[in-house]
Amino acid sequence: MLAAELGQYLHDQNVGVKDDNGSTGTIFVDNMPDSPDEAIAIMTTSSGNSPFHQPYDYKNLQVLVRGTSDPRVSESKAQTIYDLLQGFTNGRFVATTGAWVVICKAMNTPVNIGKDENGRVRYSVNFQLYIYNQNRIS
Repeated sequence: MLAAELGQYLHDQNVGVKDDNGSTGTIFVDNMPDSPDEAIAIMTTSSGNSPFHQPYDYKNLQVLVRGTSDPRVSESKAQTIYDLLQGFTNGRFVATTGAWVVICKAMNTPVNIGKDENGRVRYSVNFQLYIYNQNRIS
């Protein structure tokens, strides 16, 4: 699962703490729990059509970053994630397993999407990834 692999990559880069059970830590996959205040959610989104004559598939992921009432907290974390992922090429998020990322491109720079019901500022960054598919005929 690509979102989980990205979560592990962010964990390995000391951006947050990924918990495979999804109940503790600060990095979550397809879920944004009410706590902790500072959290990252990696959401799988619609990917559209993959190119017909290319050996890769499109995969889209949204990274949501929640911080405190101070917008600098979530903005800084979102920018760190953007900097790590924008232009990531020819590698895996998890060293020995997982999808081969041909390229990861940001669809936007970090954008403030407002406060949640508890006054915590949230930022969003969307990425489109081209994932090598060895089963496709080019």
